[in-house]
Amino acid sequence: NVEKIVQMNMPVALFQTRVTLDGAMALQVDNEQGGYLAASELLSRGYQRIGYLHGSPDGSFWEGEERFSGFKKCMETAGCTIEKEFFGNRDYGNAYRLTQQIVESGIDALFCETDLMAYGVLQGLYEAKVAVPDRLAVLGFDNTKFVNYESQVHLSTIGQPLDAMAEYTAKAIVNKIENENSDVIILNGDIIDEYTTDSEKKEVFQTLGRLSKTTPVFYIFGNHDTGEYSLNNHSSYDYLKKLIESYGIEVLADKSVTLDNLTIIGRKDLH
Repeated sequence: NVEKIVQMNMPVALFQTRVTLDGAMALQVDNEQGGYLAASELLSRGYQRIGYLHGSPDGSFWEGEERFSGFKKCMETAGCTIEKEFFGNRDYGNAYRLTQQIVESGIDALFCETDLMAYGVLQGLYEAKVAVPDRLAVLGFDNTKFVNYESQVHLSTIGQPLDAMAEYTAKAIVNKIENENSDVIILNGDIIDEYTTDSEKKEVFQTLGRLSKTTPVFYIFGNHDTGEYSLNNHSSYDYLKKLIESYGIEVLADKSVTLDNLTIIGRKDLH
C-alpha cells in the first residue's frame, strides 16, 4: 500500500501512474502532447487519410486515451478528421489480425497507440506485400525496438524519455535519503537486471554511492543483478561486486555485519 509507505516517511517515487500523493514524487509522460506530435508529424508529411489504432476498445488504456485526445486536437486544429478508427488491446497478435481491415479501409497512414501494436501491423503488411511507407505509413508510440524487425523496416515512433525519467527519479530519491540522516541503508538487490547496460550499471551505483559518504550502505544481491537469465547481457558476480564496492557500497554475500545492536546478514545466491 503506497499510502502506508508514504506515511512511514519512506522515499517514494510514482512512475507512470495517475496516482498523486502528498509526500511522494510523481513522474509522468505527457501523453497528450505525444499524441499531438504524432498527428502533427503525419500531417506534415502530407498524409490525408489518417487512421488511428486504439489500445483498448473501452477506454481502459488511460495512457492511450490521453494520446488520442492530443491526436484528435491536432487534427481538428488543422481542419482535418480521423479517417478511420480501429480498436485493439495493446496485443501484437490482435493488431496483426486487424491488418486486412486496416488495408481495406483505404487509409494512407496509421498511428498506433503502442509500438507493440505497430509491429503487429507491420508484420501483417509485410506478409501482404503492402509497401511501407509508400502505400501505408505506420507510426508508433514508446520507442520500443524489436530487433528481428529492424532489419526489415525501421519503425517511426514517438519516443518516451524513460531513461531520463528513471535517472531523474533515482537521483531525486537519493537526494531525499541524504536529507533523512539514516543510520544505515540496505539495498536489497535487483536494482538492475538483464536489460541494464554496463554504462547504466555504473551510473546507478555511482548515484547510490553518494549515500555512502555519510551513511553505511550495504548491497545484497538479488536474482537478476548479474543478468543471469540473459544470453547477451551477463555480468560476472566478481565484476559486479568490484563495481559496486568501488563506489563505497559494501556487498554482503554469505556475510554479516553488526552495527550497534543491529546485525545485517546477506546471503549469496546459488546458481
